[in-house]
Amino acid sequence: MDTMNKEKIYSAIAAEAEKGISAWSVHDLAEMTGLQVGEITAVLDGDNWELAGYDESGQASGRRQLQQMWAPPAAAMVTNADAKALLAVYEDAVARRGLLASRKEELIANAIPAEIQAEIDGIEAELGPEIEEMDATIVALAKKLKSHVIATGEKLVGDRHQVVYIKPRVTWDTKAIERYYAKEHPEIMVYKRPGKPSASIRVRK
Repeated sequence: MDTMNKEKIYSAIAAEAEKGISAWSVHDLAEMTGLQVGEITAVLDGDNWELAGYDESGQASGRRQLQQMWAPPAAAMVTNADAKALLAVYEDAVARRGLLASRKEELIANAIPAEIQAEIDGIEAELGPEIEEMDATIVALAKKLKSHVIATGEKLVGDRHQVVYIKPRVTWDTKAIERYYAKEHPEIMVYKRPGKPSASIRVRK
């Protein structure tokens, strides 16, 4: 076994673990180390990573071992009660921000003399409708330009703007592949690269 290759591979695994990445493939390691896939599998198979085996969830057992061996210590988690309290603080901050914004608008309006406000209202009445009409024209023209470029597949270049053709995005039915195809061809799972979870804060309806 090539000791230098082994050092490269385990250094790459450790580097990924430090970044919180515990799901990877031999192809990921090949890109990181510059080694051939065969060289990597030879090292990991020799260390009993069982890269040819897959558990019931479809994940390579080697990935599970990576998580056990190399995952960094989990960050301290707050309790659910602490998180609820933190959410209450967030909600209060959002509400306070809304009140401050409203108060700001009120103070600005009160600071503007009546005659100046009348001039501002006159300008808005004069130019507002024209701006709205121009906005609608721009939207309609953009729709036609995009339709043309989509139909021709060619970029359209003007003096200040260009309309760029974007190839259609190809998607796969991941659930169907994992449920049916991967059962007969588990080796396809080495190409799976899970993303990181995320969260969003939404206003309750």
